[in-house]
Amino acid sequence: MKPFLSLMMAVVTMAQSPPVFQANTRMVEITVVATRSGGKPVTDLRADELFLFDNKKPQSIAIFEKLGSDDSDNSGPNARSHRRWLSIIVLDALNTDWSAQIYGRKAVSQIIEKLSPDNRVAIFALGDGLRLLHDFSSDMPSLHAAIDRYHGEQSFLGADKVAPVNPLAAQLAADEIAHRTAPDPDPSSGFYQERRIFTTLDSLVAIARIMKNAPGKKNLLWVSAAFPLTSHHQDVSGAMRKLTSAGLVLYAIDPRGVVLSSAAEANDDTMKELTEQTGGRTFCNDNDVASLVRAALDDSREGYVLTYKPRDYREDGSFHTVRLRTTRKGVELRYRPGYFADSSQR
Repeated sequence: MKPFLSLMMAVVTMAQSPPVFQANTRMVEITVVATRSGGKPVTDLRADELFLFDNKKPQSIAIFEKLGSDDSDNSGPNARSHRRWLSIIVLDALNTDWSAQIYGRKAVSQIIEKLSPDNRVAIFALGDGLRLLHDFSSDMPSLHAAIDRYHGEQSFLGADKVAPVNPLAAQLAADEIAHRTAPDPDPSSGFYQERRIFTTLDSLVAIARIMKNAPGKKNLLWVSAAFPLTSHHQDVSGAMRKLTSAGLVLYAIDPRGVVLSSAAEANDDTMKELTEQTGGRTFCNDNDVASLVRAALDDSREGYVLTYKPRDYREDGSFHTVRLRTTRKGVELRYRPGYFADSSQR
């Protein structure tokens, strides 16, 4: 974990503000994104327009906080000032073949270059292990340079190969592959696929541990072609549980562009299953990968955080379902579906 020391120090520094509640008080935080038809964010939602249920029991919202760049304040006694937000971008070379890696890096680099200084972003690379490319920063030129210095990697464990429909991705791949001599690993072996899944989940859990005590909204943007999810991977629910307990919302971005195969669809289904467990979204099947990255960042910045104290709460490890309804017509709400009642959720 030595490469992460600077990031951990930054997180500790950001967490110096005094907590709102005592550590022995059970409070639950839920990040909510509200949208109208067409996916346009709703930026003026109020707490009194929401009904909250925990295991089907109505709850009272203690704190309601606005996220995003809108400077208007929510009305009502439980309104508070806007929270800061943090974004972690993971460039996944472990599950992404060479051509898609190239296109994904260029898309992220293009978007990072245009971000305003109010963004705070950290960059990780996932190969056969996880490593930090750049600590949290609002210095966009420095972040852009860190991405440009990273030229991807050829994982020992390989990656599923799907021929890209995107002509630019194919050309980028041909140009860079021409300079390589090492053969591609064969990912068809069950061993390679299993190890990729376990390594990916372990890396997500490592990020969750680092970010657990960081304040504000925390988003994890996973730029990856992912993997087909088999039914026996109990580690998946454990990893998603760690992400949600750390307050991380997962966004998945498929850098392959348009792909026409059942294997590609299976990987995208994995992304959707994982992101939905944290209240996030999957962006895929579009040749304009830069627009997918931009859309993920925009979505991750908007929304609200509500905090409540569950009634009749017992720390017994059980899963609590969370449901939200709004009186605002034509508005859809997206949030994590629940949490586990144990000490790791505090």
